[in-house]
Formats: sequence, structure tokens, C-alpha cells
Amino acid sequence: MAVQKMMNRAGISQSPHDHILWVLASFGRRMERGELRSKTGMRNVLLDAILVELLKEGRIGIDEGDFVSLK
Repeated sequence: MAVQKMMNRAGISQSPHDHILWVLASFGRRMERGELRSKTGMRNVLLDAILVELLKEGRIGIDEGDFVSLK
């Protein structure tokens, strides 16, 4: 619930998960974590929490170079 409230305040109508996946799909399926943060407009705390959930779901991968990619 807290994640959705933060997204609503930021003016983003998609779910946070969907927004991250959409940004990755729109910009080449692979992106440096800092660039992903910038493109999504999310704070690091929110982005990190969602990335952990997406990793557990098997929807993304994060390599040692801090690149996030769609699976």
C-alpha cells in the first residue's frame, strides 16, 4: 500500500512493478540501475524494494555491473 501511495503522489497511474517493466521494455530491455531510477522517477528506496520483488518473481535479472535486465 505504501508503494502505491508514493506512486500516486508522483502522478504515475501504473503499478510500480509495471512501470519498471515498461521502462525496461521501452529502452532496450537492459539498463544501468541509476539510469532506471532516473527514467522511472522513483527514489532509490522505492526502486530497490520493487527490484527485490521482481527478482524474486523471476521477471528481471541484475548482474554484477549493476545492470537490470528483463528475463
